[in-house]
Amino acid sequence: MSAAGPWDLAALARSIADIHHRLETIPPRMPIAVGMAADPVSVAALLAAEDGRRPVLLLPPQVEARERENLLAAVRPAALVAPARVPWVQRLPGTGSDVAGGVMISLPLPDTSHDLGDVICQRTSGSMGPPRLAVRSRIGIEDEIHALEGRISFAGERILCASSLAHSYGLIAGLLAPARHGAAHIAFAGSAQEACRLAATTRPTLIVGLASTYQAFLDHDLPGAFLTDARVLLSAGAPLPAGLFDAFWRRYHLPIRQDYGTTETGTISLNYPDAPDPESVGVPLPHLHVRVVPAGDAGDEVQVRGRAVAAGYLDREEIRAASDGDGWYQTGDGGTVREDGRLCLGSRRREPIVVGGVPIAPDAIERALQDVSGVVEAAVVPARRGGQTAIKAVLVAPNVSEDEIRRGLARCLPPDAIPSVIMPIPALPRSPAGKILYSKLESDAPYSADQSD
Repeated sequence: MSAAGPWDLAALARSIADIHHRLETIPPRMPIAVGMAADPVSVAALLAAEDGRRPVLLLPPQVEARERENLLAAVRPAALVAPARVPWVQRLPGTGSDVAGGVMISLPLPDTSHDLGDVICQRTSGSMGPPRLAVRSRIGIEDEIHALEGRISFAGERILCASSLAHSYGLIAGLLAPARHGAAHIAFAGSAQEACRLAATTRPTLIVGLASTYQAFLDHDLPGAFLTDARVLLSAGAPLPAGLFDAFWRRYHLPIRQDYGTTETGTISLNYPDAPDPESVGVPLPHLHVRVVPAGDAGDEVQVRGRAVAAGYLDREEIRAASDGDGWYQTGDGGTVREDGRLCLGSRRREPIVVGGVPIAPDAIERALQDVSGVVEAAVVPARRGGQTAIKAVLVAPNVSEDEIRRGLARCLPPDAIPSVIMPIPALPRSPAGKILYSKLESDAPYSADQSD
């Protein structure tokens, strides 16, 4: 079986049985950790843990060493299963053995262990602050899977999943829902470039992708014949960039359907099977209660309640609630609900940057930057200069000078709103789901991609 798939399902079943047998040596209810890469070992380990109804921690393959140690300390798993190709696996303390083409590390048993119950623990993206460890119940995830199946029939579909399996969208829509409901096969792509290659060999009927997936199809001029059988094209993680929906429709005559959700909630709404609408993220799924409420100066906010919402965030001591006292999870996303029931998202709710006592909305500056000719993408964050708060713009604009940017902003922004720091970089940092990692941009040091160690 190749890492990218499609994988031989009989061989995958044997791997699940092998790992499940090894896990029987671990006391019931003890958590395990899974290094979640686009690899059959990761999938087999997750499904084996599902069979045993064990608590499981999903570790992204590129998580930094210190954070990885914190996640393991929070969950206290008895073992970790991961593909041998994940670089940090062999360096973990414990006793390792080969299993199903990967590595199983028996970790030192802790003196005490959380009784987490039947849950999956997932690292949040950390787009607006430090990542946290969300704890979702399997019964809530079952609700989500059932709701998705009510919108999309997975039976017989050839799935191409191009989203990280460590995150809710790829995990549920790209793996668990298709596997439970009779998909013909599932191919997993670890990158947008790999998705292009797999589209040629698997001829997918349903793509669980990101905006970067569809942009790569356009950039590589993927032949239309590779998508002849495509029935549903999903995108999640971040809103579609301006023009991508139209460009993809012109090239392939296929609409991209937006899936909106969070790590803490899974899918909230889905623009399918209703008529394509790039301005909305569709009608909320029926297993959740969704409302849009006033949230002060930042505008209205989408809030969600239901069993699928994470019970809370796990640290070394306890699970801290993710929702308010009435069970409503605050997504931090602005939005409105139209008369036809479709949810339309607004800007991410962000704290204003207070400069000289004046609050300035970072979203307004970002929109102004996007209107400057030659700016590809931009993010605005607070910075410290001489002990005072300042505004920093981090942007991708390869052929635009700083003077040109400032002149363009001066046409539509007051002087106080023009960033005092303008930092060009090759690309904005994004999570595997495509969200801009604002928390990575507030440092004065130039951004560089995470390393595994």
